[in-house]
Amino acid sequence: MATVDPNYVEVTEFEVWNISEFLESIKNHLYLKEDIYSIMLRGESQKYTTRLASIFRGRNSFSHLSKMLDLFHRDTHNLFTTHDQEALMALGQHYGLKTQLLDITNQPLTALYFAVNDESNANDSQLYNGYIYTFDSFFELNLSDILPLNKPISLNDLFLDSPEITKKLISKISTSTTLCMGANFGVILNEIQSSLQALPTNLRYFLGGAPLRIYQLLEALESYISTPEAYDEESNLPCRYLITNELVKEDFESVFNLLNIDLEDSTLEVQLATIYVSLCSLILSDLSKVRLKNQEIDSNILTFLPNFYYRPVLDDNRLNLQKGFFFVQLPLLSLGRIQYIQNIPESYTFIIPKEAKLYISKELELLGINQKTIYGDPDHIANYINNAFENNDIY
Repeated sequence: MATVDPNYVEVTEFEVWNISEFLESIKNHLYLKEDIYSIMLRGESQKYTTRLASIFRGRNSFSHLSKMLDLFHRDTHNLFTTHDQEALMALGQHYGLKTQLLDITNQPLTALYFAVNDESNANDSQLYNGYIYTFDSFFELNLSDILPLNKPISLNDLFLDSPEITKKLISKISTSTTLCMGANFGVILNEIQSSLQALPTNLRYFLGGAPLRIYQLLEALESYISTPEAYDEESNLPCRYLITNELVKEDFESVFNLLNIDLEDSTLEVQLATIYVSLCSLILSDLSKVRLKNQEIDSNILTFLPNFYYRPVLDDNRLNLQKGFFFVQLPLLSLGRIQYIQNIPESYTFIIPKEAKLYISKELELLGINQKTIYGDPDHIANYINNAFENNDIY
């Protein structure tokens, strides 16, 4: 039997100097997943502290986003189909509007292109190392089927303010193959407990008895699903009627009634998803009521929440060329003020030394990957031709 080295530390950062090294690292560490859509990468031409959507940077404010989208729609509605306008925020993001979306791709070489090129600061691109981040797909959830992204969205919208949206969220979670509630429910409970323990002491004090109540619920759930009789002998998964346990039913039956979910007829996955969303709602509701002088809730703490992504089906040529989609960065609001911004933690980081950027750019060019093919619009095609003649790279 193989033993685990107690001194083993997993390496999560890799330096790559050419395309061959990069693809080999991707192969070794992402295991060439069968589902290409489960691979999520983002390329950045220099080092940033966090992956933060543009509306949360600088002077732009999330409170302005609704008006910004209205103005974008007013001035561009004749350029897009009615279908595409349902994903107005995605369109705005791709054409430079500051939004709560963060661009990602499932194509490694597309991410590499953005790591070695900076369209907004082309002259400075070679002064900094480039970075490619990959994201673990275990806790991601697609928002595309839950609601159209044509207006701002917050954690409040999903978990607190709209029973109709919350019910759609539960349905989506219950059928998610990445969350897989039946198999991973114990892991999720542990994640919730770890997040609560990581809250600052002063914040737990302000929350009063709420964490204690949640701990009691977690203990009841963990105690129940850990007993042998709670498991089906064939599947080794929790039995179908987990919710009939009295300790659990007492706290969650009202939630099922509110969302009009039938306890007796609902499947195990729906029951577990409802409990999970209820716990999230309870925690977020308490946190949204705390008055903080500054945003004191660390963005790395609430790790039990899914990372939400958005994959709209659009006719947009640029989106299709880049095999692009988006993470949706969600804030938690209190009286319109941001309490917390959901972080998107990366799993692996590939560093492109600044000295290697020019060489890798030429390698990408040989493979037909450049601003002409990445963007595909007249502006970038014209700029590509200009650069080719200025640099005597006549093609």
